[in-house]
Amino acid sequence: MKVKYSLLEQDMKYMEDSQQDAHELLLNMLCQLMAEGRILAELSVGYICPVSQLEFMTASGVTCNSCGRKSSTKQEYNHLSLDISPERTLQGSLALYFKKYMVDFRCHVCKGLQASKMEQFQTLPRVLVLHLKRFGGYSGLEKLETPISIPPNLRLSELCGDTVPPLHNIIPEDATDHAISLPGQERDSIPFCSGVSTLHIMSAPPIQMTKDQGKCGKSSQL
Repeated sequence: MKVKYSLLEQDMKYMEDSQQDAHELLLNMLCQLMAEGRILAELSVGYICPVSQLEFMTASGVTCNSCGRKSSTKQEYNHLSLDISPERTLQGSLALYFKKYMVDFRCHVCKGLQASKMEQFQTLPRVLVLHLKRFGGYSGLEKLETPISIPPNLRLSELCGDTVPPLHNIIPEDATDHAISLPGQERDSIPFCSGVSTLHIMSAPPIQMTKDQGKCGKSSQL
């Protein structure tokens, strides 16, 4: 009950006993934890908000199709919201989110009208939270009963570009000292985005769930 009343600060609809959206609940809880974390950080030296363990940054690159001019925007997230891929796998859904796609874009240099856009991990979280959308169809309100295959490990190699991203809020030269250890492996043997980089999944039961992005973050343009 304490959690429920605490959520009333985010939205009064939690006063009722009706069913609410689980993804929206997650967002409200993360946002409130971050707000309370900022207050506690000012009162207690060394306090670390638990949401920081979920935070990471992506770089969204746009390339003009006409002249090749490139621009990039960085965005902080604490989870990703994924569509179900045609392969019906979690790995495929993650790859679909980071897939390059075409956008309408007016280039300030050559006045071109189209560009390609693609996101990549800029930093990595200690814990990666993935939300699978379970509503879709033409109306967007059709509940999807598609079973999804969840592997014991997720490969992040192709989602990180040519360099090995550090953990979020860790400077690159210290990244090797903060590597995430996987069962049976030494810390310094796990470059996340090398050719064999993987992310271990703690539990992988079959689910029936399902690029809108819910977040409590900030962006900066390069």
